[in-house]
Amino acid sequence: MKKKNLFQLYLAGIFLLTTFLSPAQISEPKVKQSIFFGKSKPVNEMKIVLPGEHTEKQRIVKNRMPWWPDKEYLKTTPDLKPEMQIKQGALKCKGPLLNFDGVGNVNNGFPADPNGDVSPDNYIQSVNSSFAVWDKNGNIVFGPVDYKSLWDGFPGPWSNLPWWGDPILKYDRLADRWVISTMAFSYNLQIFYTMVAVSESPDPLGAYNCYGYEYENLNDYPKISVWPNGYYITCNILESTTGAFLHSLVTVIDREAMLAGEPQATMIEFEISEPDSARFFPLPADFYGADIPADSSCYIINVDNHDPGNPWNLSLDIYAFDPDWNTPANSTFEQISQLEIGEVEPVINYGLGAPQHNNDKNVMTIPIFMMYPLSYRVFDNHEIMVCCHTMWDGDIHYIKWYELRREDTDWYIYQTGNYAPDNIHRYQPSINMNSKGDIAMGYTVSDEFTFPSVRMTGRRAGDPLGEMTFQEIELFTGLNFINTYQSDFDQNRWGDYASMMVDPADDSTFWFTNMYPLAVASSGNWGTRVFKINLTEEFETVTAYA
Repeated sequence: MKKKNLFQLYLAGIFLLTTFLSPAQISEPKVKQSIFFGKSKPVNEMKIVLPGEHTEKQRIVKNRMPWWPDKEYLKTTPDLKPEMQIKQGALKCKGPLLNFDGVGNVNNGFPADPNGDVSPDNYIQSVNSSFAVWDKNGNIVFGPVDYKSLWDGFPGPWSNLPWWGDPILKYDRLADRWVISTMAFSYNLQIFYTMVAVSESPDPLGAYNCYGYEYENLNDYPKISVWPNGYYITCNILESTTGAFLHSLVTVIDREAMLAGEPQATMIEFEISEPDSARFFPLPADFYGADIPADSSCYIINVDNHDPGNPWNLSLDIYAFDPDWNTPANSTFEQISQLEIGEVEPVINYGLGAPQHNNDKNVMTIPIFMMYPLSYRVFDNHEIMVCCHTMWDGDIHYIKWYELRREDTDWYIYQTGNYAPDNIHRYQPSINMNSKGDIAMGYTVSDEFTFPSVRMTGRRAGDPLGEMTFQEIELFTGLNFINTYQSDFDQNRWGDYASMMVDPADDSTFWFTNMYPLAVASSGNWGTRVFKINLTEEFETVTAYA
């Protein structure tokens, strides 16, 4: 095991202005309209753009996260080790019901950013910068095609932009529609857009209402969620020429306008400003389950620090976003909870990463910050949110996961766990909960003896709190070391995220996608897999007789 004294990650502005509870500096709401609207042809009739390298060579899509490379902050309590789950669970999962190849590196770039979602009839997966559609039996029915296809027939600069990245696909289960978002931008031209398309029907191969929103600076790492009163998008705003981190941005788009295909759809924005650049990677809550009132607040979560004397004493901060579509300027966005995580091992800049077999360049793990998605449900007597992220204890990377609850007033941590059942590194997690209260969590593993591989675990409602009670299973074994080397970090770029979703057909089955290294060792040697998983089926021992 390689010992790492300090682990590097872009993390800027960690000191706050007060030793008290330090609420974020939140801007007044900014209201803007879409700059473009068009109705596409049905996907299976439109002129498609085949995947391939765009005009500015798309080898690496950088997340230029904030950093202070000349400062190394130390904890006040050295060698503090969190309480870990150091053993496997006893329950045995049957294994994936489906396991098939997803979209590969068809655009000759990295990272992969694999994500997807599932409807009653289809699964759609996206990567940088293409997507494809499957039926529920794992048969591909369309694609892969470049993301530019949906907007290629419309006038405007987006069709010729070289960078289409960080795509997210969502199924709106309340409306039985598909929502697709992606960045489209050019550093050379200094133009930056978020493109959002909403299907006109449940058919992912039908027509889409397509919109574009313009930004003055780069709108990096966007994540979209579905909520009854809007489509929420969070992102990190980077200065357009230097790439310096400016602030986090939390936005909501008028969902009803998009579903109706209105020619304009309002966006409401709030900035979480400096000096709170530690408030990074905010995630919007993604709605699952039964309906809730349309005026219910959408929740935003990120990891934060509030103690300038000890920047490694962290918390989960929860915000409530309440849009007012009648008078958008009256919309509110405020911090409502601060839940203590405790003191953690220092994480400075992007550094050593997780080791991998047969290669001396480690894999980037993006610890501390929340991983996609943040899922939300309403049960009979409480609300829940589940989320997770990678952490570092000075020796290994492990998965920290949470179930948050609210019965009447305040949110609290109902249960949390630190999953490290052995000495292998675990990172790039994704977690979700189904209608039964079962939790599934997928992730990547690697160490000096193990190629990056895809694994998962889980738990059932009513199991001992804070434990993943299923034995870990390997969903797909990596075939080589990952070769996505990024020289400015001296690491191999991974992810940057995975995607664990719940099937609306039964609100029980999970669909998970992640990436793995191909057998070849050439640069950009990643592929993806898609898995259908049901935790309610235990493995049955089969005895073979001669």
